[in-house]
Amino acid sequence: MFNIKCDQEWRDFWRSAYKSVVPGYHMNKDHWNSIILDGTVKENDIKRMIKESYDLTKPKRKKKN
Repeated sequence: MFNIKCDQEWRDFWRSAYKSVVPGYHMNKDHWNSIILDGTVKENDIKRMIKESYDLTKPKRKKKN
């Protein structure tokens, strides 16, 4: 199992699409999902969720003046 951050719109979509996507274990359940790796979530969907989570959590770049 691992946790991913997601937009609230996608959070509900993924939870309804897969029984093994559940509210984030030990995380803020409004922004995080846990994916149980039981083979039911398609690999492409896992990769997509990871990429979206990375985009939401990566450090913000500071603008140079």
